[in-house]
Formats: sequence, C-alpha cells, structure tokens
Amino acid sequence: MMEDALQRLHLEMEDDYAQRCQLPPEEAQDLLLQEEVFDVPSGYTSREYLNAESATMYTAARNRMSSSLLAEQWQARQSLPLWRYRQKIVDMIGQNQVIVLTGETGSGKTTQVPQFVLEDYELNGRGAEVRVVVTQPRRIAAISVAERVAWERGEPLGRSVGYSIRLESVPPRPWGSILYCTTGVLLRRLQRRDGATGISHIIIDEVHERDLETDFLLIVVRELLQSHPSLRVVVMSATVDSSIYDRYFNNCPVISVPGMMHPVQVFHLDDLPHLMGQYNFIVPKFPMARITDEEEVDTDLVANVISWIAEEYSQTDGSILCFLPGLDHIIMIKERLQKMPAGKKMIILPLHSQLPAGEQRAAFTRAPAGLRKVILATNIAETSVTIDDVVYVVDSGKVKEKQYDPSLNMNILRVQWTSQASARQRQGRAGRVRAGFCFRMYTSQVFCTMNEHQVPEMQRVPLEELCLQIKAIASAAANNTSVSAGPSHSNIVRFLSKALQPPNIHAVHAAIRLLKDLGAIDMQENLTPLGMTLAKLAVPPRFGKMLIYGALLGSLEPVLTIVAAACFRDPFVAPINKRDEADKMRASFAVGLSYGSDQLALVTAFEQWTAACSQGQGFVFCERCFLAPATMKLIAGMRQQLRRTLLEAGIKEQFIKPTSQGSMHVARSLLVAGLYPSIAGSEFCRESRGMKNATKHAYRWRLGFKVNNGRVLIHPTSVISEKQLNPASHYYLVFQEKVQTSQVFVRGCTLLPALPVVLLSWRVKISSEPPASELTGDWMVLEVEGWLKFLIDRRSGSVLLELREAFHRILGKWASGGIHKDAERYLVMVAMTLLEATCNDMFLVDTRGVMN
Repeated sequence: MMEDALQRLHLEMEDDYAQRCQLPPEEAQDLLLQEEVFDVPSGYTSREYLNAESATMYTAARNRMSSSLLAEQWQARQSLPLWRYRQKIVDMIGQNQVIVLTGETGSGKTTQVPQFVLEDYELNGRGAEVRVVVTQPRRIAAISVAERVAWERGEPLGRSVGYSIRLESVPPRPWGSILYCTTGVLLRRLQRRDGATGISHIIIDEVHERDLETDFLLIVVRELLQSHPSLRVVVMSATVDSSIYDRYFNNCPVISVPGMMHPVQVFHLDDLPHLMGQYNFIVPKFPMARITDEEEVDTDLVANVISWIAEEYSQTDGSILCFLPGLDHIIMIKERLQKMPAGKKMIILPLHSQLPAGEQRAAFTRAPAGLRKVILATNIAETSVTIDDVVYVVDSGKVKEKQYDPSLNMNILRVQWTSQASARQRQGRAGRVRAGFCFRMYTSQVFCTMNEHQVPEMQRVPLEELCLQIKAIASAAANNTSVSAGPSHSNIVRFLSKALQPPNIHAVHAAIRLLKDLGAIDMQENLTPLGMTLAKLAVPPRFGKMLIYGALLGSLEPVLTIVAAACFRDPFVAPINKRDEADKMRASFAVGLSYGSDQLALVTAFEQWTAACSQGQGFVFCERCFLAPATMKLIAGMRQQLRRTLLEAGIKEQFIKPTSQGSMHVARSLLVAGLYPSIAGSEFCRESRGMKNATKHAYRWRLGFKVNNGRVLIHPTSVISEKQLNPASHYYLVFQEKVQTSQVFVRGCTLLPALPVVLLSWRVKISSEPPASELTGDWMVLEVEGWLKFLIDRRSGSVLLELREAFHRILGKWASGGIHKDAERYLVMVAMTLLEATCNDMFLVDTRGVMN
C-alpha cells in the first residue's frame, strides 16, 4: 500500500511544483487575533474629525477637574507620591523619545503616567491625537489597572480606557485613549505591516520582572524608534537601580519616584522559636536541613504561621498576604487553614494568574466585618497588582520556574529560591497602609545566599517561539517600505545579541535548529509559508504544527483540546483528603482508551464536561470529577480562539469547522509532532525493596523510561499505571514536561507504538550501526534522535522513509494553501490508515531485543 501511494505521487510530481504551492492571499497573512483593538475605523482619521473630538475632550477634561462627583478620585490620585512629579514627567516625555521611570510599588506609576499623558493632550486641545498603549506582563494586572483608571476618570470601561488580553478585551475608543494590554498582544500587533501606526506612546511596565516577552519588546521598540521619531516610549520599573535600562536606551533621562512605604518589621525562620515559642503547633514538619532545601515547602508550617498571626493580632485589622510557588501549594494551605479553628474567621482567597478574572478580583475587595482576609498568591502579587489593605506578609521564599537545558532541548520545571530583590518586593507589600510585618519561612543565612536578582526568563526558557516572532516581525518590516528596522531582524542570532542580557548562544542555535526541523524557516533562516502560518497561531511552534496536522488529517477536535489545555494549569484537582479518590476519577477517563494517555483522558473529560454543560450540569460534573470549572472554561475559550486563528492564518474552513468526529488514534500519534523531542523508551529494571539478605522477593520490577540523557519515571498522577504494562514488552512515550523533585518525573504522558515515533519525529536516519550478524535477510536500523533504534527489513524501511518525507512535505504544502492533488490525498490517506491502527509495529522491532 505504501509503495503504491508513493508511485502515484511520483507520477504527479512532474507538474511544476511551484505552480501547485500557492500562498494564501496577502490579506489573510495580515489577519491577527485581537489586534483589532488597535485599528482605527475609516472616517475617524480626518483632521476635521480629530479637531472636533479634541475640542469635546478639552471640555470634558475641564469639567472632570471641577466635578464634585469625582472628588474621591482626585483625592486618591493626589495622595500618591507620583502626583508631585506630574509636570516633570509630562515635560520629560514631551522632550525625549525615551525615558526611564522608577518608582516603588504603590507610587502610582502604572495608573498615573498614562493619565498624565492623556490629560496633558486633552488640556492642550489635542486629545484625539494621543493613543497610549501600556503593556503588562500579566492578565490580571491589565484588567485591574484598566478598571481602576476608568474609575478615576469617572467613566465605564470602553470609553477612554480599555484592556486587551488573550480571550478577553474591552477596547477603548480608537482615539484619545489608553489601552492596557498584555505584552504578547502588542507584540502580535507589531508583526503587522502597519505595526506601530496610530500609537503615539508605548509604556512598558514592570520591566524589572525580566519576563521573555518584555525583554523581547524592548529590542523591538528600540529598533522601532529609528523609523518612528514621533513615537514616545516610557520604560517603568519597580526597582531603584535603573542603570541597566537607561544605558540600553543611549543614556536616556531617568526619573526616580519614592514610594509611600511604612516601616516593615522582618522576622526570619530562625526568629520564630523566640517569637512563637509558647505555641507548640509551630514546630516545623521538616528538620532544618529540609526547610532550607529550595525544593521543599513546609505547608504545615506556613499554615500554622498564618493561623498564629490571625490569633496574635486578632484585635487589629489588615489582610494577610502569603507568597507561594504554585497553585498546588495554594490549594494545600487553603485546605489546612479551613480545618483550623482560626480558619472559621478567615476569608481565604487564591490569587494566581490562571484563575478567571472574576475570582482574581475578589482578592482586591475588603473582607466582611469580623473576618480576616487571607490571600494565597504566587509571585503575581509582588509588583503586578496592588492590594491596599495588606499588613502581614508570609513569604515562603520560593518560586516555581522553568529551566531550559539547550543541550537536551528540554524544559525542567522546579521550585527554587526567589531572589533577594523579589524578597524585598514581597516584604514591601506589608507597608502600604501602616507599619507592617513580614514573616520569612527561611533563615537569614538563606536570604544572604539568594541571587541578587532573578535570572532573566530569556536565559532560562526555550526560544523557538521567540525566534519565530522575530522572523514574523522581520517579514512585516520587509514588506513595509516605511519601516527601516527590517534588515536588522534578518539574522536571529544578531537580533538577540541586542537584548538587555542576551540569551545563551547554544539555546538560540537549538531554537533555530528546531524551527528548521519544523519547516518554519529554511536554511537561510527565511520564513517559509508554513512558518508564516505558525507565527500567527500564538502557541509554541510545535503545538502549532500539531494543530495544522490535526486539521488537515481530520482530527482537529481532540487536538484543539490538547493544545488548549497545554496553555493552562492541569484542570484535574486532588484535595488532600481525597487524593486517592481524585486519582481514580482521573484514571477512569482513560478506561475506554486502548492505550494509556493523560492527554486523551483529558480530551474524554472535556467532551463529557461539554455534554454536561449543555444540560446545565457543568459545575456539578466538575465537583464530582475533581475538575476545576474555571480551567475548563479557559480551555473552552482557548479552543474557540485557536479555531478562529487557524482560519485567519489561511487554513481552509472545510478543515476547521466543528465536527463530532476526530480520530483519537491519529490525535495520539500527532503528539509526537507536538511534543518532540520529549520521547522516551521503556526500561524495566529491578529495584531493591531495601531488605537485608536479599532474595528474589527483595526486588520488584519498576517501570522507568530512558530519555536521551538518562532515566525518568512516570509521575504518580498519570493515568498510566505500571501494573498495566508487561515488563517483557517495549513501550514508547511522549511527555509534556520533566519535573525534578526527589526524582526525575515526566508529566503529561502518552504511550505510543513505534510507527508514529518513526513517521512523525523530525530527525530519523539510517543508523551506521549494522544489524546483528545472526539475522537472516536484508535488514537496516532506523535511528530516531540519535539514540532510539528500530530494526526493519530494508525494503520496508526504504519505503517508510520515503513515505515519511513525502508526508511531511505534502502537509507543509497544504498548510500553506497549496492545491490538493489526488496522489497527495491518497498518500496522506495511507499514512492515516497506518496511524489509525492500534497495533502497527509488525515491521518495526526495538533493537534492544535484537542488537549485539
């Protein structure tokens, strides 16, 4: 069948390939999700219209200044430290293309600087000419700050103030306005040919956080200034040391604004026995050696300290803000507090970037009389948001970060110590309203060993999505003769060398190699048609290719769910007192599958949740099945966005429209395209039970998986159980992330047969290692990623390699809008038939059982 398909394909390849590979229309290439918030409708740009609107805005501004209805807002604004610098800030912005503004958290820079600019234009009769875009690294900050500024101006959102984040936006009017948006929204706008058109001011906030997108935006904006001399840029940081930023922008002017801080008394872990010695429940769960281990969080100790604060300071008000590394720790401590006597007088609110906006807003409201508000937050509460009633801070000292190893092309998610700068930011949250207290769950010695600043994200995460955006912006610039920044974008390494702190060169080369393997760029680093499509999907390129393949192979529905879920936290939750029950419920979603797969178990759960929602039972279903309703809603919203973006990126509607069909077998196989090179091969080994005088009963078989750099174990939360697998068989696994705790685990796992691994992996070649000499017949060894090897007869192997090459080439062409030929359709149908088979390894043999 494979040979027949290839022969039919070769007959048609005599046609001119260039004629058959048609690009989507230029208009389709320019369609990007959510950039419509920047667009100015026709008729709103004439000088007459702008003059008339400016006159209206001038009158409104004068009335606003004298309105008794806004007395509370004016009083609040004028009490901020930044207010005294209002005229100086406006003058410096007007006189300089770039300025750096530093101000401690609570000084008012995020809410006031954009208003200063807009009000200055309004009162000078030019209000309609200004359009301020303020970037925020987090969704919740963009929303909460926009709401605050709209309130200060006495307006509803959507008039002169709005926001835009992924999946949600309330755009302001297209003239005389302030838009708060996440950094990615502005970056995607700048991929368009008219990227900065219509924007008068760009304010880049929270640059001290050094997240990947903000550091990237700094490069793009610095390049943009050369071709847009009227553009004004304000770089804002909560840290006092601004030298790195003003040097980056040619020694631009700096304004430093003091904060409005009350004294904060700091207690370290080594102070607690003296401070709380009479309370025996404060005894730490772990010995000191483990408490000072950066990967441990003593949740009992943290919960007990919070409880002690509530009891000790019961006669005073003020919220308690606790910093934790992740959502799992937030859930555990919330459950512990709810069981304590003091918990009955608490209102416990989580604050995490993946929570829906409605739940996040609750953290900013005052607690009802007689209750103490306790906010359990990640580092989102360090600087991005302001909770103005916090008096007590409990700092675990930990942060959850991804670390990228370019030599392995793999992410490792781990809990580690935060930096000294971040610890000081956390401490400062306690001194907003009056003298406060900070309780650090680590010793003063540990604090002294922390890094001074957090490692920039650009130096510790994969860079392929960033590199693809660089090429997309370069492509837009090259197609716009008014933009002179294009040539400097042409070389990825050279472009990233202009970063504030450039990334590891090996990480950049790994990203470039990955994009070439994907077919997103050619050998000269030019964007291919497939790369143009991938750049518009706003997901990691590997997931983007998986989406495109899913659409073209008729399996988009399950793939949409897999990719959407990968953008958020695991929706399965496991209450501490029902963990076994929750694990069994998760595993139940995989019962109907003929193979173990965490991703497809989630697809099944999502489908059942959707059905329950259609009957008004969505929340009940989540409660029964240990699913987070908020995350399920986010996944549903992301699915809609991804479907819409595929259409806007040029994929034909016939492949994208919702259907009830979609092969789970094909979707499982496509995980190789989406998660490669995170592939492992099974490796059962005998493990000691720790018994003396070992006998045959002193050992057990333990399923491990070999990866290209060692051995990993499947995470206990996986639906894949060792008991279901045969130690005598070989298994292949793709996984979503590698987590290092006491051991190295992989999470988000799917078992696969060998054929998808060979057919959909990117680097497959004939091994130079000869087959075993005792084998009869003509054999070859196929090598995947240089370490995973399969034995196959030479004729089948040659056909399989040719099928593989043609399959990838055809799908790449289809994804770019190429015409579908009959021979191409037939070949893809053959490949799908092979992927559909549940047992398709009959001609591929793992060499571990054959080779010498």
